[in-house]
Amino acid sequence: MIRSKITVFVSFLMLLLLVSYVQSAEIRPTDDVNAIRDAIMNANDGDVIILERGKVYYFQATIDVNTSITIKADEATTGPKPIVAFLVKQDGTVDKKAMTVRADFTCHNIHFHGGISGFAEKDIGRAFVWSDTPEMRAVFESCWFEDFDQRTCQLEAPDIRFFATNCVWCDDHKTEGPSEGRSIDCRQYGPDTLFIQNCSFINNGDRWIRHLPSSGRLDPINYAVIDHCTFVIGANYRSAFTFGIIEDLQFTNNIVYNPGILGSDFMRRPSKNDGQLFIADPDDYYSPDKALAPHRLREVFYDREEGIRVFGCFGVDSTGTEIEMHHNNCYMDEAIINKIAENDTLHPQEWMCSQFANSIVDDSDNPFDTEELAFVDAPEVPLYIIDDYVGYWDQNQYLTMNRTAPDSVDLSYGTSAASYTAAEGGFPLGDLNWYPDKKAEWQNWLTGVDNKSVVKPFDFTLSQNYPNPFNPTTTIAYTLQKATDVTLTVYNMIGQKVKMLVSERMGAGANSVQWNGTDAAGQKVVSGIYFYTLETENMSQTKKMLLVE
Repeated sequence: MIRSKITVFVSFLMLLLLVSYVQSAEIRPTDDVNAIRDAIMNANDGDVIILERGKVYYFQATIDVNTSITIKADEATTGPKPIVAFLVKQDGTVDKKAMTVRADFTCHNIHFHGGISGFAEKDIGRAFVWSDTPEMRAVFESCWFEDFDQRTCQLEAPDIRFFATNCVWCDDHKTEGPSEGRSIDCRQYGPDTLFIQNCSFINNGDRWIRHLPSSGRLDPINYAVIDHCTFVIGANYRSAFTFGIIEDLQFTNNIVYNPGILGSDFMRRPSKNDGQLFIADPDDYYSPDKALAPHRLREVFYDREEGIRVFGCFGVDSTGTEIEMHHNNCYMDEAIINKIAENDTLHPQEWMCSQFANSIVDDSDNPFDTEELAFVDAPEVPLYIIDDYVGYWDQNQYLTMNRTAPDSVDLSYGTSAASYTAAEGGFPLGDLNWYPDKKAEWQNWLTGVDNKSVVKPFDFTLSQNYPNPFNPTTTIAYTLQKATDVTLTVYNMIGQKVKMLVSERMGAGANSVQWNGTDAAGQKVVSGIYFYTLETENMSQTKKMLLVE
């Protein structure tokens, strides 16, 4: 069911997002300070900003993105992802926002870093803020977001369509206190589409996904897919997933490990007005009377009669919400549970509020398993911050978690774990990028099409293109078992030939070819579903791929 729903949804979405061809230019900024800022702010619609791998591109003031652009790593160079990072200004200050986006934005293989600014007091507050323009599209593929201390992706525009695949959010937490640090922060406007697949979220200080109003108004999220993601260590004391008002949610094949390690504080709350700590009566804490509630009054998503839950919501029953939630593993370390229990004002968060649970449309009795996993190399769980936790905002000036980096962890786990085959199709739960071979199999399983004829092992092996979905370039790999005449051709959805990538006699061995999303005339093709067919003297095989604009 999950396979067909995701495949149909992505296919429909690709058709929905078809755009006309726009002549674009390639811009290759130097790594001089602010060169990338100048390149982006002077770009025209459709331009592609290409960054060299292994280089750091600094800028010193917020970048306003007002044209539809793509930023990507230069695939002709080798080395780590190019880093885009703020640098402290000459006067010693740092802007709160890295980029304010008001147009379609696409990004591939870039490492966005907020913690190397040179400003000693704090990291950059926000990586991206989408605002003003309705119906924007944001696409991130194989990107890293590291050390942004407030909100990494802040969605404040109506009907935005947000897609993230194969990405990592790491160390989203505020160094001055345990309140900020939201990976994806949806404000009053609910996204039209929120699609997050094969991503990892590591060391978060507040909420991994938040949908709450900033000024009273709250529009629903129309459709959200959170699939094959790994969430590790959330140092928050509010719902790690706050899905505000949502109409259709699919939360499947995920791992959620140690969310809400600060527990749920029943009684101890500071006053927001004077900052003084006081002890609240539990009956008042859960009272629907706003005058008695000793915490931020507008955040009424707290189920006061139930306590704070990992999965929270805001009036979800009133929208006819449908939630698919199954094939997940969600659990807390016993050490965290015991540590929380040592504090007489704390208790461990439970999993979901009743409104959320009541909206599950399939397996409401078993939405997830609770298997403890041994990750190969995960960040240390910061037990010590539970002792230091006071209550709210300024009451605890420093939330010091163990810093890590996207390329310093390994969130794979043993093949003997039940989770290794617990996802739909028998694949591992969580982000499949930690299992490259399994991910390749999963791509074939999810997007594969029937072959024109049976491919025998002694003839050739055709791999699924990678990345997929892609923009604008993808690689198709194949291995020949013997010398033969070979053609490799790309077709569109109605069977018309788009481009012949290979047509020659080749010897046995491994080969690969790139397709840059252009037709035989060199013109850029529109977004959508394409097929590539490898043919030899005796056999042929066809696979499907998705081009995303």
